[in-house]
Amino acid sequence: MERKDLINLGSAAAIATILSFFVALYSASTTVQEQAFRFFDQNLPVGSIIPSMLPYSEYKEVASGKWVPADGSDAPDDSEYFRLLKTRKIPDLRGVFIRGLNEFEKGKTTTKELGDPETNREAGSYQEDTLEKHNHSTLHSHSGLDGTKGSKLSIERGWFGDEGLHPIAVDVGGLENRPKNVAVYYYIRIN
Repeated sequence: MERKDLINLGSAAAIATILSFFVALYSASTTVQEQAFRFFDQNLPVGSIIPSMLPYSEYKEVASGKWVPADGSDAPDDSEYFRLLKTRKIPDLRGVFIRGLNEFEKGKTTTKELGDPETNREAGSYQEDTLEKHNHSTLHSHSGLDGTKGSKLSIERGWFGDEGLHPIAVDVGGLENRPKNVAVYYYIRIN
């Protein structure tokens, strides 16, 4: 055998070793995934919500009919969800953030600084987006085209005062207010 043949055999053996390592690692992680799902399946009560990176087409294979997408659809009449909550409506969590309620027991609320200002909300209720009331103020100065502040031309264009000062508003930002985020699927346990 030539030296290059020995190198090729050694490379093939190294590649086979690396591949078998990754196959073993994948098998172990699948076992870990299955063990984690079994833990959630046995210990999380009906109504629990979990995030997942798996789309429903894959998630339903391991969810065994106990978990469904939190997509606003209706739970079946024979589900534990319907029996316990007296509603079939599953919350629609697509594109929204989850927010904790102000109280876990009636009369035991959080302080106003920590909680939702809308104190009468119920689990699963939707809340529109809003921007807290605030203001911005600034003044902007212009000179008339003839170089003088407060000239006839600046007054005709709506610039006010001898100094040519007027309030302005500038549009800034994107399509929505949002914090940094990572997209996930939300599932809710119904059985």
